[in-house]
Amino acid sequence: MALQRLDDFRRHLDLFVFFHLGSDALVRLEELDGGLRVEIEHSRVRPFSFELNAQQVSDFSRNPALLEEFMLDQLTQHRRGGLEL
Repeated sequence: MALQRLDDFRRHLDLFVFFHLGSDALVRLEELDGGLRVEIEHSRVRPFSFELNAQQVSDFSRNPALLEEFMLDQLTQHRRGGLEL
């Protein structure tokens, strides 16, 4: 995976996580063969992880709005507390 694309993705992801969860969120990235595994832990969400292929990483690095939409869906699915419908 291209280093610049990965750096851009990480920067966009870090900004999103900081804004929505705060500076105490734990974000881990692991490069996989042809993709990336992302793990996120924070008290406001159940720990979760997901895998992205290289094309998704590239798309998210070029278009942060796509990443934001994807991540908002992830946070909604894994949030703690509140009303469960």
